[in-house]
Amino acid sequence: HYCFGVAQMSNPTASQKRWLEYVSEMPCVATGFQMTQTHHIWGRETKVKGVGNIGHWAILPIWYCLHDVAYSKDHEYSVTHAKNAFEAKYGTQAELWVAMYEAAVLDDSFDNEDLPSYAVVAAIENYRR
Repeated sequence: HYCFGVAQMSNPTASQKRWLEYVSEMPCVATGFQMTQTHHIWGRETKVKGVGNIGHWAILPIWYCLHDVAYSKDHEYSVTHAKNAFEAKYGTQAELWVAMYEAAVLDDSFDNEDLPSYAVVAAIENYRR
């Protein structure tokens, strides 16, 4: 996979690192294509009062042609350059995240101890920038 990896994240917990590794192995949540990059929905440092940093949890595997700054600039559904068009076609990023999270809950290969807490899930579902 072509992704940025853990090194760019500032101070992730061990569970957040495992979540990133898990998500980075998934196909794109929008297209199902491989060759994804890890997309931080609202940025790595997004915090919610009473919950803390959700930025390390609120990530999606996005096909590089819809995410990479260089490749996606001309793509009409780029999450980076045309977020509204992307969300009109594929659903909101929070909706895509919730569907991905629900699949992870059912995935026996991922340790449920490393899943985001219910408070984090609710914060991501309800986050408004």
